[in-house]
Amino acid sequence: MITTQIDTIALAKELARELTAIIKPQRVPRIPSAFAQNNTELFRELRGHLAELGMDHKYFAEKLGMCPASFSGRMTGRLQWQMNEMYAVMDTLKIPYEQLSEYFPKNGKSVFAKPAPEKIARR
Repeated sequence: MITTQIDTIALAKELARELTAIIKPQRVPRIPSAFAQNNTELFRELRGHLAELGMDHKYFAEKLGMCPASFSGRMTGRLQWQMNEMYAVMDTLKIPYEQLSEYFPKNGKSVFAKPAPEKIARR
């Protein structure tokens, strides 16, 4: 029996469909890293100010000329803020530079902020 190239391709596609139906790929659960445990506490003042203005992170990142993923990385602590980015945020939000340390505290958390409530483990 002589098979043509088209027959071979059709046979390969059908075999691939059958295998996909039999072997369903499993999603590997993502393991959260240590910094992502309580990232809503990072840059609390900045988050609050953006919420007051009704700006979401994607819109604000684009307004700064920054990729939304880069902005998210900075807000969650995965990436460090650069000085020019901090000043751009302050300029865009019309916040005096004197308040820079309030919006960008060391390690992202204000020493004056209330500690986050402890999460109670359910049994």
